[in-house]
Amino acid sequence: MNLKIPKAVIFDLDDTLYSYQKCHNLALKKVKIKLLNELGIDKQKFNKLYDDANYEVKLKLGRVSSSHNKFLYFKKILEKIGFRPYIFTVLDMEALYWQTFYDNIEPNFGLIEFFENLRLSNIKSGIITNFSAYFQFKKIMYLGIQDYIDHIISSEELGLEKPEPKLFLDMLESLDVDQGETWFVGNNIEEDIIPAKKIMNATTFLILDGSNDNANKSKADFICKNFISINRKLLNLRS
Repeated sequence: MNLKIPKAVIFDLDDTLYSYQKCHNLALKKVKIKLLNELGIDKQKFNKLYDDANYEVKLKLGRVSSSHNKFLYFKKILEKIGFRPYIFTVLDMEALYWQTFYDNIEPNFGLIEFFENLRLSNIKSGIITNFSAYFQFKKIMYLGIQDYIDHIISSEELGLEKPEPKLFLDMLESLDVDQGETWFVGNNIEEDIIPAKKIMNATTFLILDGSNDNANKSKADFICKNFISINRKLLNLRS
């Protein structure tokens, strides 16, 4: 395809700019150890309780940002085992989870260099992300990329989640760019790549995170392991 220098690059956040799965697994492991030591809940039982709580919260709330809230999952776990009173314990579980998560977050390979080149090229950048604005802003701060981002849209702000078109249309408007003038980088075919192509007419880059659907990878314009190859494409266009 005829690749052009974009006026803006739009990003997904989780499992695109960093490894969410790595951070989540380490954070959840700390919570498991806490409940094993304090309440005698073994790993297998905790995993079942967590999966059930996750499913029940999402089923009840539907596709809204609060359906991803770990605090609600932990509260549901304590309710399921009949632990009372649980207010201090659930707050402690959430605090332990997020501090461990933030302590282990690090940018994907080549990300900072890519942002630097976007800045040198006067290319705007934005993030469209599902989940609470507060927690996503904290992730961005811990990644150290806050000064590179021109605009952020979280699903919490609109009461909608990707792939709803309004999130993508609002980003175009906020960055003052037209369809066909952006690159979009994400890890999810259905929530990132397809809507970005359809709604933004964006050139799309799929970041491989180990969970991508092999059958649908071809829907992306480019497939990348990290940001090194994307940065190289931008440098080649600038030279």
